[in-house]
Amino acid sequence: YKRHPSEKYDDYWIDLEGRYDISKQTNLFGGLNHTRDHEERGTPSVSGTVPTTFDSDQVHAGIAHRVGDYKFRFGGTFERLNFVDAGPFNNDDRDRDVSGLGLRISYLYAPNREFFAQAIRDQRDYELDVDDNGFIRHSDGHRVSFGLKSRFSNRLSVEGYFGRLYQKYEDARFAEISTLDFNAKLKYLSSPRSSLSLVLDRSHEETTMENSSSYLNSSLSIKALRELNSRNSVVAIFGASRADYQGVALEEDIFNASINWRYRLNPEFYVALSYRMLINDANQSIIVNNPANPQYSQDYVRQQVMLTLNAMLFDVDDPGFGKPSSRETLN
Repeated sequence: YKRHPSEKYDDYWIDLEGRYDISKQTNLFGGLNHTRDHEERGTPSVSGTVPTTFDSDQVHAGIAHRVGDYKFRFGGTFERLNFVDAGPFNNDDRDRDVSGLGLRISYLYAPNREFFAQAIRDQRDYELDVDDNGFIRHSDGHRVSFGLKSRFSNRLSVEGYFGRLYQKYEDARFAEISTLDFNAKLKYLSSPRSSLSLVLDRSHEETTMENSSSYLNSSLSIKALRELNSRNSVVAIFGASRADYQGVALEEDIFNASINWRYRLNPEFYVALSYRMLINDANQSIIVNNPANPQYSQDYVRQQVMLTLNAMLFDVDDPGFGKPSSRETLN
């Protein structure tokens, strides 16, 4: 920010993953990750005279095994979150450890098609027993679901599940959460140069908003990719989500759309020009102390135009619409 340097932030991440094949039927997998990130000013938990930044340290490990038409996958995850104080505002009551254990059993009923069942344990332990508003936010819960994963052809693949999400809090003032859990992914290749992806998801997120234990975020993302030639490509993304805060009457509807043009300079480097618009609409308003843009946190429109130089020094998997949450899926 040119006029408001206190609003600047730097994000980065370091990721390491590996796999060891014990045999053709069994492998061990694991990974480490460190991320420095920030929260948008419109987030209800954000306050302060500077951006809210945080560090995330993650580790995951597990084993996968196949017996005939059955596949078994067992793993564990651990994440430590450390929030930096935003000016005079204390964020220590948001620091927490999140751990999980999960088991997924799949049955291959046909080539490239499988049914699966999975169960995941979710435990969230805060560094401070009581937050700044006097609430105890420790909790534990589970997710149980059943799903299908299939590649119908070289052009179409789908995966999805539905089940139950449950979370119980130590603080008796917070009601138990028991609701539908779901996730769906679709990828369609209309031609060798064009693809369409869709992701439907529900997640359970933490907050330190007074009188609210957490919020359920239900989202839909659509991504279209078109390679015009060997050097030029266009990507369009549309997303919509609703955040339903538990225990209070706050709901947020967030819509975002973007279009991105990429020009490949050589196999490793490309230039990207992008435009993005984000609309945040809610049924309540909270004043945010942002010297660069004083506003009501839940009602705003943001437009961004960016020109970037990118390097792809080695092949990586397409992250799709965001980094996967290992606590919620075992795939």
